[in-house]
Amino acid sequence: MFAQTIQQFCEITGARYFGNLPSDTTFDRAVIDSRQAGPRSLFFALPGSQTHGIRFADAARTQGAIVVAGKEAVGEYDGSMIVAANPLRALQQLAQFNRRQSDALTIGITGSVGKTTTRRLLTFVLSTVYRGVQSPANYNNELGVPLSILQIEDDTEFAVIEMGARNPGDITELCRIAMPEFAVVTHIAPSHLSSFDSVSTIARTKQELIESMNTDGTALLNADDRHVLAMRDSAICRVITFGQSSDADQRYKIVDVSNTKLVIQMGGHEFCAQICGQHQSSSLAASIAVAQELGLSARDIQAGLDDFEPASGRTVLQKIDGIDVIDDTYNANPASVRAAILLLDQWTTQGRKTFVLGDMLDLGEQTAELHFAIGVVLSQTQINHAVAYGKHASDVADGFLSAGGALSRISVFDSEAVLLSILDCLIDHGDVLLVKGSRGMAMERIVEGLRRLPPNSLRGAA
Repeated sequence: MFAQTIQQFCEITGARYFGNLPSDTTFDRAVIDSRQAGPRSLFFALPGSQTHGIRFADAARTQGAIVVAGKEAVGEYDGSMIVAANPLRALQQLAQFNRRQSDALTIGITGSVGKTTTRRLLTFVLSTVYRGVQSPANYNNELGVPLSILQIEDDTEFAVIEMGARNPGDITELCRIAMPEFAVVTHIAPSHLSSFDSVSTIARTKQELIESMNTDGTALLNADDRHVLAMRDSAICRVITFGQSSDADQRYKIVDVSNTKLVIQMGGHEFCAQICGQHQSSSLAASIAVAQELGLSARDIQAGLDDFEPASGRTVLQKIDGIDVIDDTYNANPASVRAAILLLDQWTTQGRKTFVLGDMLDLGEQTAELHFAIGVVLSQTQINHAVAYGKHASDVADGFLSAGGALSRISVFDSEAVLLSILDCLIDHGDVLLVKGSRGMAMERIVEGLRRLPPNSLRGAA
């Protein structure tokens, strides 16, 4: 971030400083985790679901940080500090100020699925020519976006910012902080239905990114998604559509797809990415479309794709004791689960295919219905065995069996330990296993559990 003094911070946010804090003290970092604190950093002591950040103020100060907290925390900490009426709002105001100091091109990305992969692909591609930053991990909410924006420094040329939402109005607020000049919308699908009452509400919320664009901005919309395509009617900026549709401005076609390679043709050139699944083609096309709009050559784009690595837990292929394990554990909603099923169904292998699915969370009143529908989809594939885990595993099984799936092809578990102990009877050397589930299910523990099994213990059923 651009260096600021305590006095400037107080002028920006309306905060006040107390104790032995010279007003000209300079900082150039902001953190919300005391373990990341250090000299020249602001530590924002925010309230959390389990504890209040003020409990870690001493640890942050010991490491050289300046503490920022709300009035309610003053009585719990007697050291020098900055007091803000709303520390989260102060963090956002600081990020907005930082954004205004920079000429970096800011690109906002939203959608129900595909945000992270698109963000990473685009960052790898643009980094072949420009110096830039991207949202760390999935920093895409009211905390993550300001922290992402605060990475922007004097020599930053681009920032790729992921934007999520749990409620209508969220993305509008994030855009006030990030002020994107390019916008990308990936796909719209059922997610966070405990907050959104319908897919239409989700679409209207994601559309806030397009509605926040100025007339000199550019929006890139997925022409293959009717909800996304409809957003162009609300745009006052330039709109470019991308997709396999014949009506897309930037049309692409899939040339080749294998287990770990995807090749598409777009703009008269072929582009290859080492990535699992043809469902990733939309993210690949979006990143190429942005890069082409910014004038990157096909060679530069391909160079970035050559360096691409998927984010942890997002269709990452691992070898564990002779098994191909596809770790897709980061999160799950109906659209991403269907994509994962298609990926495994089309996987080329001489062995068996096993799909392990943890509950899809945050689907509100449609939870049972959507899990049932996934069971129906699974029954119609060539996947050898489906393993459903969690409170809604029985709904998956009901859908599977109702659609004619054989009872021998599905198992249901409500215990992680039992699931792990049974997996060694289901899979064998040469097999492929895909693990998927919502973040709250922590399905990465299944992958970790497989790693802890003794070598050559995976034997398959007799």
